[in-house]
Amino acid sequence: MYLAKDLEFLADELAAAGNEVYLMNSSSINHAPGSLWRFLPLSEEGKVITVTDTDRLGELENDLARTRMMAKTDAGSWRVPIPNDLTVEMKVCYLPFIACQFGVKGGLLEVVELLKAFTWQCLRGAVEHTLMMPNCGPLPLRLHTWPDYGFDEFFLAVAAYPRLAQDGMMTFIPGASASQLMSLDIEYVTWGNPASEVIYFPSGSCCGQSEQATSSAPILEEPTEKRCTNPKIAFIFPERRDLAHPEVWAEYLGNTHNGAVFTVASDGDQEGELAVLQESHALMQKAMESQDWTHFIILPGDAVPTRGFAQLRRSFQLDARSRMTLRSWEDERKTNVLRAQQVENLTNIRREHAHFHSPWIALSLEDAELLCSTDLTVSFAACASPGQCYFATALSVLGKPPLQNVATRSLTWTPDKNRHGSSDNHYEIAPSTIATIIDSGCFFATGFPVGSSIGNYQLHHPT
Repeated sequence: MYLAKDLEFLADELAAAGNEVYLMNSSSINHAPGSLWRFLPLSEEGKVITVTDTDRLGELENDLARTRMMAKTDAGSWRVPIPNDLTVEMKVCYLPFIACQFGVKGGLLEVVELLKAFTWQCLRGAVEHTLMMPNCGPLPLRLHTWPDYGFDEFFLAVAAYPRLAQDGMMTFIPGASASQLMSLDIEYVTWGNPASEVIYFPSGSCCGQSEQATSSAPILEEPTEKRCTNPKIAFIFPERRDLAHPEVWAEYLGNTHNGAVFTVASDGDQEGELAVLQESHALMQKAMESQDWTHFIILPGDAVPTRGFAQLRRSFQLDARSRMTLRSWEDERKTNVLRAQQVENLTNIRREHAHFHSPWIALSLEDAELLCSTDLTVSFAACASPGQCYFATALSVLGKPPLQNVATRSLTWTPDKNRHGSSDNHYEIAPSTIATIIDSGCFFATGFPVGSSIGNYQLHHPT
């Protein structure tokens, strides 16, 4: 028994009852480190260890039988995975180990050293807590924070599992399981050691639950939609150049009734997309200091509004999430290898986090604060088009996967040069182009230089 320091008064009584008692140097802060102490015997060579919980004593003989079976094989451990991939909040809940239901041949791990190193790295924020879900990109793990509940299983999944897999595993799988991650899990352990085995069992004996309890799907609450009762919008123009259509914006802002602000970059030299990106960061931070804006819209100097402000505000009332079109690096490399290569060597950022997005976007206050909390722009110094990948990639790195948290809708219409020509030809705007902009549903359009006739169509008027 591993006894917390604050329970020292029980030590003599427990030892007198025949228990082997170890008095720990400290009390448990929370669920951890106490929940980790039960892993300490895994280092003891020549022993076989069964890990269980007191609320599973009714299933203890079954677990011991599995441990005895494992001891007669070439496998080094047995385990029962949690065969569910995601919660309704799109957090990964799959676990290769249930911390209260596994067995190990002693001596396969240097547990004390591994626990100390793993905990230290977690406290430094150096341990990855997202998982590359097939066809979804990086998703956060549901439980991974020291010293909270679930940290013990985080340790098993990240530190113990890949090491124990090399010594072979017996995997006991509930009969009704269906999981993408479990398929990858089984492939990995079989690759790690061909002595690994899979055994299916009736789901009624998983975690001591009855068959009725495990056969019916859990009732889960639907995730709450994000709305905004009073949107206040900061328009950010990070390019250091004059606006192409100041008269259009003056009319547009006149209809906002103080629900919007105009923020323009200062004069001066500005070289490259990275400089524009860093200017966006600075302007967002400045806007957040002055007033409680709920959204930040980043636009180029040649942009114009193409729908009334009331419509934009209503859209954010119904859906307060950030707006941008998205495409993951994994999908992009299937159709455009050269573009995908732009994000494969970002400094200190795994390419699986990379996403491409529309260059001109809207950010919610929540996302803007997250992006400004850690400036990752320097990681994109070698990227040819940082303005088309930074925001979504940074959100993913900071623990908020964009494909699950961003409204993947285009905010800004950008001309197709093959159909509409370059911006130099956009002085006389054809009615068909206006119809295309209207049909797109976008709130803004870009590519209209000074002197173009876009303002004559009065798309920004309320009616």
